[in-house]
Amino acid sequence: MNRHALTRDNALLALHDRFGRDVEVTVEVEKMGDSTFAPMRARGTLRHHGGGWPHDDIVGLYDVGEASFDVTEMDGARLLADDDEPPYGVSFELADGVRLIVVWGAQKRPDRS
Repeated sequence: MNRHALTRDNALLALHDRFGRDVEVTVEVEKMGDSTFAPMRARGTLRHHGGGWPHDDIVGLYDVGEASFDVTEMDGARLLADDDEPPYGVSFELADGVRLIVVWGAQKRPDRS
């Protein structure tokens, strides 16, 4: 699996391309070793909220199901893709060992690499 680094704007544009589609959003927290737990998980239609599009400054306020998240100021985003396959998600590094992951299409689970 490849993880391609994205600029903030490119990460938000990747999400924008999935508006109205079903996604799964998960916050993963790394525990000891290779195990993780997910204190937040939601599935549903990706919706953007805030002003209209396009913005002078792109705003990353989103809703999925009953969950809302804001990745407007997030750096450290990565496009999730398998070799020679289209991308299937975006991962944002929230803190050391904490990631917000948005997955679309076949609900793949990113590995820990």
